Amino acid sequence: MAKLLVLFSLMSLNARADEFTARIFSIGKMSDAPLYSQKVESKALEDGTTQVTSVFTDPNGQTLMREKAVINGTTFISQEIENVVEKKIYTAELKDQKITFQTFSFENGEKKPVSTHSEKIRGNFMTGAIAENFIRENWNDLMNDKRINIRFAVFEREETIGFSLRKKAEADVDGKPAVVIQMRPTSLFVSMAVAPMEISVDKNSKAIIHFKGRTPLKIDKDKALEADIVFDRTVPSISRNTASEKSHH
Repeated sequence: MAKLLVLFSLMSLNARADEFTARIFSIGKMSDAPLYSQKVESKALEDGTTQVTSVFTDPNGQTLMREKAVINGTTFISQEIENVVEKKIYTAELKDQKITFQTFSFENGEKKPVSTHSEKIRGNFMTGAIAENFIRENWNDLMNDKRINIRFAVFEREETIGFSLRKKAEADVDGKPAVVIQMRPTSLFVSMAVAPMEISVDKNSKAIIHFKGRTPLKIDKDKALEADIVFDRTVPSISRNTASEKSHH
């Protein structure tokens, strides 16, 4: 399970143009300087969907990873992840309840297919790109201590993996009242390799403001970075273009 890479990075925004940044720290070392930074931008497309792009950089401004996703509220449409360091591109497209993953090598401007895999999606499906919208849509159930099972896309492995979301606690995060949602693997085997992750959500705006756990960045070739990510949000970032959105007032 050394290559289990949970890509919890993109956070969906308003259907209008919007952006925010994030600071990425080695887990438990938030008093140190950030290891990396992330910039996320969102814009509405003509067909009513939202395109979310994200760029990870090191302290020298060198780009490590680029991501682009197209979503519609809690509906995932497609996503591409370019790992600049590993010279790999990972894509996923969801259509008719079937997700298709593809992996490409990318070197000297040439993109070559490496592998592909498809699987049927049954039940709840989530990626980082729709995480904030998904949590908001299921807010009442989470606040009532209900466990929500999901299939989470793991691009590098070209598959989905089962996780459960459940409210862990309420806490003060950076001076804001927040709810901590725990994301735990449902498989005993996976749980031996991946510790539960924590997503802190601003209680008022329901924007994700902190993430603790595995990231898409790596310490070395085979070891993913476990990190604290602080999302610097200046405006509420909740997409409202979901027909099935529930009331949370």
